[in-house]
Amino acid sequence: MKCIHCGEAMYVKNVLGIEIELCPNCAGLWLDSGELKELTEYEIAAGRVLSCLRCDKPLQTKQIKGVEIDICPECGSIWLDGGELMNLTGFDLTAGRILTCPKDDTQLQTKMLRGVEVDVCPKCNGVYLDRGEMEKLSAIEPATGGKTDIGKFLYDAYQARVELAISIYRKGEYDKGKAAEAAGVTQEIFDQLLEKGDPKE
Repeated sequence: MKCIHCGEAMYVKNVLGIEIELCPNCAGLWLDSGELKELTEYEIAAGRVLSCLRCDKPLQTKQIKGVEIDICPECGSIWLDGGELMNLTGFDLTAGRILTCPKDDTQLQTKMLRGVEVDVCPKCNGVYLDRGEMEKLSAIEPATGGKTDIGKFLYDAYQARVELAISIYRKGEYDKGKAAEAAGVTQEIFDQLLEKGDPKE
């Protein structure tokens, strides 16, 4: 099933025993008839906008607790934009998702970085940030006299990348050229980092 908002392929997520379709791109989600009532106790009938994924009828809009949702008047299915289920129920469906690295297909791991949940590749150390996460990481910290989190974050990411590359090189999994590439530095700089030992020094 494709997302009616951005066209991305949706995947099934189980919430309290109810299977719903979630868009990994815009975080919109699809609820079949009766599923919103099972999750929230709300019963709805209709208003108007997008086309239904099930029966292709025009969806109608309805306001619930200040949230505008889209309902199919024919089959009763419901479309929720990104964040709307969270606003209605408190459920965050982006948590616990499975993402894979676009470079090496390795499953990403969730890490907390200064209160922000980011997704990191354990193989190449690439980082995936959701909408708004870069802004949170770049927020000014008054206690540090205006220094931004993003500088520290980028430095930490560089250090982690170098540490990983040195570790892989010392285990013999990469030659020096490939390890330097993984660290994101020239081979000359990688030689200097090897001489130093711990890149945190």
